[in-house]
Amino acid sequence: MKKLIPFIVFLLVVSSVYGSVFEKGEELNRAESIKGNYYATAAIVQLSAPVSGDVIAAAGNVTISNSISGDVMIAAGQASISGNVLGDARIAAGKAELSGIVDGDAIIFAGEADLRGKVKGDALIEAGAAKIGDVGGSLHVDGGTVKINGIINGSATINADMIEFTNGSKILGDLNYSSTKRVDDKFVGGKITYIEKKQSFFESISGTIFAFGSALLLGMLLLFFLQEKTIEAADRLMEKPLQVLLVGVLALIVIPIIAIILLFTIVGIPISIMIIVAFIALLYFGKILLALGAGRKIFPNNIHFALLAGLILYYLLKFLPGIGFLLAVAGAVLGLGTIVLGFMPKKGKKKRR
Repeated sequence: MKKLIPFIVFLLVVSSVYGSVFEKGEELNRAESIKGNYYATAAIVQLSAPVSGDVIAAAGNVTISNSISGDVMIAAGQASISGNVLGDARIAAGKAELSGIVDGDAIIFAGEADLRGKVKGDALIEAGAAKIGDVGGSLHVDGGTVKINGIINGSATINADMIEFTNGSKILGDLNYSSTKRVDDKFVGGKITYIEKKQSFFESISGTIFAFGSALLLGMLLLFFLQEKTIEAADRLMEKPLQVLLVGVLALIVIPIIAIILLFTIVGIPISIMIIVAFIALLYFGKILLALGAGRKIFPNNIHFALLAGLILYYLLKFLPGIGFLLAVAGAVLGLGTIVLGFMPKKGKKKRR
């Protein structure tokens, strides 16, 4: 959820599109130069033309290969910037690649961040895995694994499980870091402050315990206030998974597009905000419906035991390598699909005379 916050804030502050280009569609390939800002939303956005203003894009895949005179703000499954950005770069993505030059600051929230280019300003990175090249200013990184592959001219603060330096890389300023292992002092020109990172077994699973408790509490509240609708949604998910999946994928694409379009109208801004908030909430509810549906296969006659068993199974499976991410995506998409289907009128029901 934290990785969505910068994108939501950016959506809320966009207020003017005068002199700008707005494009939407399944696949956008922009090769003509743009004077002003460029707004795009699509499954795929490929921008090979120079832009004299800002670039704001929300898509499954965003590629920018030419110079941008303003700032770049991207929310995408995968984002790649090989062109030069004269302003700041703000990216929220599953995978973010930056091989160009950013004259300003870079703020990146990603599952995987690969900065092979250069950031002349400061860099703030939150990522599961991060590779970092040259940074002209200071560096702040929170990640699972962090690899420094360039020169950091300022000071650095790094919080990671593993930190690695390649030959030729160096932090010229001070290094304040927390990790499971010490780094070689030869890679740091300034003062070094090290805090050993230790995790007990309870600390390593505390986040999962909290998430499980929150989901269980919310599930119980749903069953208390909306028991019939919640059970109906969970059963629909298990009975028609393909139909629910298709509707969920469609909703995942269409709902953000509608919200963005509404932002460009004064009347539609409050409606857009409500849609965004509801959309995020629905993505969270998805795992509860998925767990309840699976749990009802184990305890078909007791909904509370079914919810408990389903959530236990869900969070146990998340510990398996590679399964956690797939479960999170499946829960979000399937949950969104079954909730959208719940608003559709049912066929075959006729009024009695």
